[in-house]
Amino acid sequence: MKSPHQVLLDVQHVSQQYALPKPSLFAKAGHIQPLKDVSFQLTAGKSMGIVGESGSGKSTLARLVMALEKPTQGKLFFNGNDLNALPQDQLRIARSDFQMVFQDPYGSLDPRQKVLYIVTEPLHSTLSSGSGQLPSTQDLKDRATFALTEVGLRASDLDKYPHEFSGGQRQRIAIARALITRPSLIVADEPVSALDVSVQAQVLNLMMDLQDRFGLSYLFVSHDLAVINLMCDDVIVLQHGQVVEAGSADEIFQRPQHPYTQALLAAIPGLSQ
Repeated sequence: MKSPHQVLLDVQHVSQQYALPKPSLFAKAGHIQPLKDVSFQLTAGKSMGIVGESGSGKSTLARLVMALEKPTQGKLFFNGNDLNALPQDQLRIARSDFQMVFQDPYGSLDPRQKVLYIVTEPLHSTLSSGSGQLPSTQDLKDRATFALTEVGLRASDLDKYPHEFSGGQRQRIAIARALITRPSLIVADEPVSALDVSVQAQVLNLMMDLQDRFGLSYLFVSHDLAVINLMCDDVIVLQHGQVVEAGSADEIFQRPQHPYTQALLAAIPGLSQ
């Protein structure tokens, strides 16, 4: 477990730009820039919320944090390491310490594979990179059983397929898969938006419980300010790829300064000022 005051993730002046196949009404120069000079720090054991409307750059930022893409400008440090300067084999090993939970529990699990393989898949990809020998079949099953029981499922579920579970149960499987490498950080990209409201609360309570037990840090990407208000210690607000407001959750939700933040809050029943 990391020191409670240690900076786990340090995003420094990150911008991202994509070339377009041809100029468009939205990008006359033939490119689009979904992120512009974004900076923030996430402390170990804390949760950071990234909020904004569709097209604000939230998902692009999540992909950069997961090192699935390299930024056009700026740097991302995880545990003091510049992610984009690591050789590919070292980056694959480093990824064991940060995992992702996706929005769609129906699309993020391979329907052709049993839960045992799905949950242990991150171990296969990490250890096959040269960071160590793959555990024995029994060890894999033991670790998968532990991860499943931690998210409220049973060992017998390892032999089932995703279609045999409800949406909330599938998202629990996705969380178990993220836990299997014992990461320090979980990036959660709209993790409950595809679930029924009654199930959302169960999954969010589970995530808070796991954070307490394992000292996890979360990066929550969401347009749902009620979720961010519940889950996060700190918040940054993105508009058109730029940070327009940043601070503690209490500051953002009780005393929003930017008109865009105020408008977002005013649109949510129970959160309007």
